[in-house]
Amino acid sequence: MQSRLLTIERDKAVRQLQEQKDREQQRINQAVSQATVEKDKTIRLLQSTLKASRHILSLFADMLYKASEVFKRAIDAIIHFGTERHKSFFAPSEAADIKSVMQEYGETTEQQNAVGAWLCDYAESRQPFDEIKHRHTLKEVGDVAEGKYDWKIESIQQRLQR
Repeated sequence: MQSRLLTIERDKAVRQLQEQKDREQQRINQAVSQATVEKDKTIRLLQSTLKASRHILSLFADMLYKASEVFKRAIDAIIHFGTERHKSFFAPSEAADIKSVMQEYGETTEQQNAVGAWLCDYAESRQPFDEIKHRHTLKEVGDVAEGKYDWKIESIQQRLQR
């Protein structure tokens, strides 16, 4: 008799624990679902903002491409680099044009790198590159921002002053 009462009590306790566990799991699932909905909403908002920003930057680049000879030469140099199979570095005059645009729109090396990435994106929107050339072009434009072409640029500027 006592064994039967203990069994009934045990079964009741197990049932209550299971019900409590099920309620906790349901609350966790609801919290995760709500967090996922909020996360997805935030992602969509950020993607929309990023798309609008990219569109504005592209329009700005289109205007500069038509209005600024240096900007046009810089973009054309990047396109040539990105589409030419055997080209592995910029000519000094090309690097000078790219550096000039970077300095026009960015003060620090970090800002100039960002401008360089924007130039590459715009150039690639005009003439697509393959994946390997994309990475190589981005790296080489980064080298211009980092000053690795400065000595070449200075040497042609000195020659022009003579």
